[in-house]
Amino acid sequence: ALGFSIKAGVVPLHAWVPEVYANAPSAISGLFASVTSKAMLFILPGVSLKLNIPAEELGLFLLIFSAANMLVGVLRMLTQQNLRRLLAFSAITHTGYLMFILSIYFIFDLPEALAAALFSFLSIALMKAMAFLCVGVYEYRLQVKTIPMLNGAFQRMPFNAVCFSIAVAGLAGIPLFAGFVGKWLIYSAAVSTRDPLVLAGFAVFLVCSIIALVSYLSALIRQFQPAEEDVQVKEEPISLWMKVPVGVLAVSVVVLGILPSAALDGIIQLVERIGFS
Repeated sequence: ALGFSIKAGVVPLHAWVPEVYANAPSAISGLFASVTSKAMLFILPGVSLKLNIPAEELGLFLLIFSAANMLVGVLRMLTQQNLRRLLAFSAITHTGYLMFILSIYFIFDLPEALAAALFSFLSIALMKAMAFLCVGVYEYRLQVKTIPMLNGAFQRMPFNAVCFSIAVAGLAGIPLFAGFVGKWLIYSAAVSTRDPLVLAGFAVFLVCSIIALVSYLSALIRQFQPAEEDVQVKEEPISLWMKVPVGVLAVSVVVLGILPSAALDGIIQLVERIGFS
């Protein structure tokens, strides 16, 4: 359990996350933040249950430490100006979100909670990968590494700015994007339990979501502000190798946000057939 918790970036074993994500190539950081670390949260329960750890004890562990992840991640986000570190601490917060909804499943054996966790995992993976790729493009073409340096980004790279805005808006849980659907599913599962401890965890989830929104909007709005220096307004050339992956991810986030039913139906069928038996 300790090894999986380290790989997932569970607080207080999270110190490696901002250092690795801030210095690795953007494609690697995106892969780690979107898939590799989050997948550990689904492997950990499978191993724990096979070791005869009671599901309720596992759920209580996830519930308690989810609050720590959400709070540590979001509070550190508020102080970040570096874009990669902002996304890194955001990843810690999203790990907390997934731990929270998984805890509900294991404590109450609620299939809707597992479906919400899997949908949230999918949406976070798409949005986080896209965000890191867009930041990588900014670094490569404009040498932009901090939030203040984003001024004028839309004028020079409108395609990348729009895609980054979709990623950030989705991570913030703004409607019409996949992140909003994931958070709504978490809300529905949490409220349905009517359990005081779960509702306390949901209160932390809600507060952290609102606080994170401030950091996300700061990065998003900066792109559309004029540059502080006079620059020639033109789109920097981006190869198709950069545009296609980012564009596909952007479309996926929007489609999942507007038409989530197809993905949800598939996830619900998967939960009914497999679950964590």
